[in-house]
Amino acid sequence: MKPIVAGALILMLVGACATIPRFAVQGTFGGRPIDTTVDSPAAAALVEGRAMPPAFEDFLAEPGLPDTVRLKTLAAATSPDAATLALLAKIDRAAPGAALRARYAAFRARLSAGGRSQWPVLAACLSGAGLPEVHFVPGWFYRRNPSTGADFAAQRRVLNALGFTHRLIEIDEDGAVEVNAQAIAAHLRRARAGASGIVLVSTSKGGPETAHALGRLMSADEATAVAAWINIGGILGGSPLADTATTWPISWLARLALSWDGIDARASLPSLTSAAAARRLAVERMPGHLRIVNYVGLPVSGQITAEALDGYRRLRRFGPNDGLTPVAEQWRHGGDVIAAPGLDHFYRDPEIDTATAALAFTVFEALGHDRPATCVRP
Repeated sequence: MKPIVAGALILMLVGACATIPRFAVQGTFGGRPIDTTVDSPAAAALVEGRAMPPAFEDFLAEPGLPDTVRLKTLAAATSPDAATLALLAKIDRAAPGAALRARYAAFRARLSAGGRSQWPVLAACLSGAGLPEVHFVPGWFYRRNPSTGADFAAQRRVLNALGFTHRLIEIDEDGAVEVNAQAIAAHLRRARAGASGIVLVSTSKGGPETAHALGRLMSADEATAVAAWINIGGILGGSPLADTATTWPISWLARLALSWDGIDARASLPSLTSAAAARRLAVERMPGHLRIVNYVGLPVSGQITAEALDGYRRLRRFGPNDGLTPVAEQWRHGGDVIAAPGLDHFYRDPEIDTATAALAFTVFEALGHDRPATCVRP
């Protein structure tokens, strides 16, 4: 569900990438079936259930979730896919968020088993439950290129079917992060949510924009109505791709490529760099009451879509990445992490309807609303 990154043209201008090694693998990892290719014998060994190397045992024993530097080190010692699989195992084992992940898995399994034919009954059961409103923060070029899903059209259709109140926050699709954060803050100040408050859902570039609105521009009192923030693939720490595209001499080629598509990204692209993100992160403080849930795609190399492939190749030197940013940059503001194995930055989930409903129900229940669980029967 992601926006374009000025198309593959910008990335092609940066130079060619090495071919990714491919080792066919079929098995189960973390209780999930895997039938694809991976980039190393070490990654294949993990999927096939062979002995786990000491480097991975040490990694899994470390407290908390790793940062990009740690994952880069692990990937250099093994391979990016092996590091991705180790990270998936670490997230599965992490105590923080374990209950949330279990509820998400249960909701998803129940909804999948029931099928869409049961949704009218589910909608009737949820009617009048007083659940929070859902406000969406779209991604880059969500109007110009809706095929990416950055406008949350699929998710909004699901919420319509279930009878939930939701809104799309209108922002400048090519605006700088700081400018769009002001628009989000203004929207939230005007919003008159019900007693159950608001659940904000952002994607990609909308992630740092939402974080800056909540963590810098709004007072604690102003942010009280926002009960939770679901951060889907948010590039909170910026993207090395933006770093490259704004550095001479590539910058003028990137600008030329953008202008060819009628896009002037002189404001938005610099705001997506690692340096710009670091300046924002240094001054952002999330409200203490806010429940943060990070929904993070974790693909191995054989699962990358054509849309994300070039960016993924260029970011492999950072270790696990989703084709636009190293994955560890997505939980820079803490919170719980729900992994989406096999999905890259475009989140092409064939069960997107089920995933959307399950994630919404999981967060609603975490906020103290028991109606989803009573309506979704095993």
